[in-house]
Amino acid sequence: MIFFIPDSLTREAVTAHLTELGPVPRGGGAPPCAIPVKSDVGLDAFFTAMKTYFSGKERPGELLLRLKLKELILGILLSRANPELSAYFRTIADSDRPSLPAIMEANFRYRLSLEEFARLCHRSLSSFKRDFRKHFGDSPGRWLLQKRLEYAAALLRGNRDKTVTEVVFDSGFEDVSHFNRAFKSRF
Repeated sequence: MIFFIPDSLTREAVTAHLTELGPVPRGGGAPPCAIPVKSDVGLDAFFTAMKTYFSGKERPGELLLRLKLKELILGILLSRANPELSAYFRTIADSDRPSLPAIMEANFRYRLSLEEFARLCHRSLSSFKRDFRKHFGDSPGRWLLQKRLEYAAALLRGNRDKTVTEVVFDSGFEDVSHFNRAFKSRF
């Protein structure tokens, strides 16, 4: 089984239980891309329970999945069988660097320069571009253009009260002619 856990959920689970957890080892250096988990009785029970959730016709709700992922994180931290993964979780919890994807999703509609986006993400421009490409697989400029076009298309389809000009500016574009060219080439 493979789980992809958002940093925000890991941070939330670890920081909510720091006093009960006691000292958690801190990581050193960059973590590997995948960290194997050494299982024990508690983790075996967790994985068995997760299999039952996904073997049925109905998928579990998001709230239940969030709780189960927090249970997994705490189980790993408490078992002490996975010091490398525990250290990685602690590193995430200690990180004060804001989530690049969350910041971009929340702010793509604003007419900000790449330098301003980098500042919002607490990164230099070069590390912002590098981290952005790593996460999204595209350059920030192209991603912003596509995201703004998709948002504008959704507004045009769903909101008949706004004029095209209002949609253009609400979507983060600076002028109507640029929007028209980009929109026609995309759609």
